[in-house]
Amino acid sequence: MQLLYTPSRYFSARLIADYSEIDELCCAAVTVHNNFFGALGQPGSDSLLTLMGGNIVSEDELFESVVALNSAPVSENEDNGVSLEMNWGRVRDLGQLTSITAFRSFDQFTHFDADFSDVDLFTRIDRSDSSVFTQEVRYALERDSYDMVIGAYYFDQSLDSEAEFILGQTAGPFISSDPGIAGLIAAAMAAGVPVADITPGGSGSRDFFEQDHQ
Repeated sequence: MQLLYTPSRYFSARLIADYSEIDELCCAAVTVHNNFFGALGQPGSDSLLTLMGGNIVSEDELFESVVALNSAPVSENEDNGVSLEMNWGRVRDLGQLTSITAFRSFDQFTHFDADFSDVDLFTRIDRSDSSVFTQEVRYALERDSYDMVIGAYYFDQSLDSEAEFILGQTAGPFISSDPGIAGLIAAAMAAGVPVADITPGGSGSRDFFEQDHQ
């Protein structure tokens, strides 16, 4: 949306505003190659997921857009902005003074099944908010022998982001089935180190940051 206001030849104001949002079920990964067996003939991840009750999508269905997930993926974002440009002068001898004030914000949220299978292994949640304010003031003057522009610009940005990686109820058995991890657990137990469930369902990691920039 744009609005232009020109009450006289010496002043004009233009207001610009926009808004958009997305609320969709997105996204998932299709199967390019099944992994029932590894390169050396050992059981692959698809074999293990089958034992856990998972539904393995065949690579033959690659172009059928068939997937298997625990929950529908969620993707949401909201984007909006507004700016106001004002001009005074437009007289050659006096030059022109311009002011541009603007604000924009962008918020997003995603929640998806990070293992892209219908076995409860991993979930990823992301949230972020961004806002930006800018102010520009400039003075322009034209002469026969030179042109001049002088001005100032201010920028203020705020960023907030948070991400969570959550282990599902069957993540522990899946991770412990890796020969390397299983060997480490066995070695620890043989050394008398008490080993509890290293990957309890509902645990995971959380990272966040905040940034202000002027």
